Amino acid sequence: MADEITLRIQGLTLTATPGMTLLQALAANGVSLVGRVGCLGGVCGACVGSYPDPESGAPRTALACQFLVRDGLDFQFSAVAGGPPLAYRSAALSADLPGLMATHPEAVRCRACEACTLVCPLGIDAMAGVLEAAQGRLAEAGERLTPCVSCNLCQAVCEVGIAPQRLMLYARRAVAAAAAKGTPVVATATSEARWEALLAADPETIETAVEAE
Repeated sequence: MADEITLRIQGLTLTATPGMTLLQALAANGVSLVGRVGCLGGVCGACVGSYPDPESGAPRTALACQFLVRDGLDFQFSAVAGGPPLAYRSAALSADLPGLMATHPEAVRCRACEACTLVCPLGIDAMAGVLEAAQGRLAEAGERLTPCVSCNLCQAVCEVGIAPQRLMLYARRAVAAAAAKGTPVVATATSEARWEALLAADPETIETAVEAE
């Protein structure tokens, strides 16, 4: 067919129709989706992989369930370990810096190299989340986790042993636990200002802000 393109996924040369995702291209070519596949909906991070940027050649990351086929693309799935189980109960978390450091003392080792941010397939500024958590700004750090699919690439590339997604997960859970207990959570000037603006906004402004996010 004239509109078919050719690409390679995990070493296999495939043909696909523009508009397909990488996983759809695999299925259309008769490849059984039993490995490197999870929810098929951009939630679990199981299908994360990398490909060379067509202009610079630099490695880029993407989720195969979301990324659309490109002519000449060469995509490889990434095998990333998730690490040991979390060693705390959410209800017992403390939404402050001492509580964070008791569980994640490695947070202070961050060297701001940006590797975790650059490798994220969803564009999360993971390094900023680590630095915010290490400064006790847990509400901000936890908020950054919202689009995270726990693919663990940020953890895999950190040379000083930090798992950014776990730091932000601690922050998010600690803030939620504090809210459930009615414990005041220290808010930043930025978050306070955004909250006040939200309370004063009309419905159309709120809807526009949500769409922009």
